[in-house]
Amino acid sequence: MNIYFVYALIDPRDGSIFYIGKGKGDRPYRHLSEAKSGISCNPYKIRKINNILKAGYDCYEIKYLHENLSEKEAFELEIKEIASHDNLTNISLGGDGGDN
Repeated sequence: MNIYFVYALIDPRDGSIFYIGKGKGDRPYRHLSEAKSGISCNPYKIRKINNILKAGYDCYEIKYLHENLSEKEAFELEIKEIASHDNLTNISLGGDGGDN
């Protein structure tokens, strides 16, 4: 079933991509609630999101890089996208997340 996608979180202050992930459903928006609660295994991403909020923005921007994927395809593309970007807040090289 092709319900997965690969997405980027973008800093609205400068348009830079700061995180790339794989998911389905509302996954890109759940980072916001993680940041507000302070519960996350990625302190770099949480710090970045909280700095965006402190600057007066309601949220980060989301860009869907690839859509309508199988989970396997999404993991493979996530790895490629992470490898092709610098200065991300990701703590892994991708391909190892859960069923988001």
